[in-house]
Amino acid sequence: MTYFLSRRLLFAVAGISLTFLPPNVHENARGQSVDNQDGAGIVWFIGAVAHRSDGQPTIDMGDAHGLTEGTEVAVFRSKDNHFLPLGIIQIEESFATWSIPAKNRTIELQTGDRIIYVRTLSQIGTGDSFRDAFLRKQLIKTGERNSYGTALEQSEAATLQRYIARHPKWVRDHKHITGTIRSQSVSAYDVEDMQPLLNQVMKFQYYQKLGVPLKKAIGAEWSRSLEVLTAAPEFVFGQKANSDEISSNATPSSDASETTNLQPEGDAETKRIEAFRRHVNKLLFVRAAEERNVVMAICVTIEKVQPKNERQWFSLQIKGTQFPSLAEDVQFLNDLQTIMRRVREEL
Repeated sequence: MTYFLSRRLLFAVAGISLTFLPPNVHENARGQSVDNQDGAGIVWFIGAVAHRSDGQPTIDMGDAHGLTEGTEVAVFRSKDNHFLPLGIIQIEESFATWSIPAKNRTIELQTGDRIIYVRTLSQIGTGDSFRDAFLRKQLIKTGERNSYGTALEQSEAATLQRYIARHPKWVRDHKHITGTIRSQSVSAYDVEDMQPLLNQVMKFQYYQKLGVPLKKAIGAEWSRSLEVLTAAPEFVFGQKANSDEISSNATPSSDASETTNLQPEGDAETKRIEAFRRHVNKLLFVRAAEERNVVMAICVTIEKVQPKNERQWFSLQIKGTQFPSLAEDVQFLNDLQTIMRRVREEL
């Protein structure tokens, strides 16, 4: 089969039902371009883990989402109405709408685990370029493996169509967080349920920009996940993506302007983090591990920010995490202030 015949076949397989879109969508998809020098907004990509009959874990994302071999993605697991970071995994093989993860000795994937990664609109490209890149990859894989079928054509078509339809509005809106592309196994309700987690990711990314040593405070799983979920390039909408922009998406009143000089690193910093952990675990021993992680991150950060009203700042920060209801919990806020007082008295 010639290249041109193969390409025509793949256009049909990939669901060029785009012809059913309103005329203005066709026009906008071609007319809107993305400046290569800026990030033009961040897009969350969310999928889920499934298992084949032979026990092989799979991820129902693939080339239609831009996920390629060697890509690192973050893994989160739902537990007791919140999500735990498991760390990162690498994609070993990627197909049209699903992928095979590389073996990982520390993470045993379970069905339903959520997979998240990010791209900017500049990285993804316009609707047409997104579609064409997908088709090119499938041509290569068809030639190499002769394994491209039509069983998943509707899923592929839906993904391509959603992106092309949304792209013009995403470019016009110029938001830092542009939108979400989810896999077939992740419902709109699932994405809504994950929004507190995404808020917390942005909150922790902001803390890192302030110089907070989150790896020491809350562990490598969170640190590596935040690293993978931090989008490149450096520029968003022609301006540097600074901590104020990220903070405004997580918690508008974050008192970022009150940031002071960073505390000395090294032994003193490690000693202080250990003191926080000891008092957090002692006073909040009945709380879930992830709740204690949030408290650790907030308590270590407050010394970088030094807000005028610590209790109000605590409340605002908690609202941007997976546990927003605790922002109005009087006893919980009292406990946070007690932890701060004890650490300061001790050190």
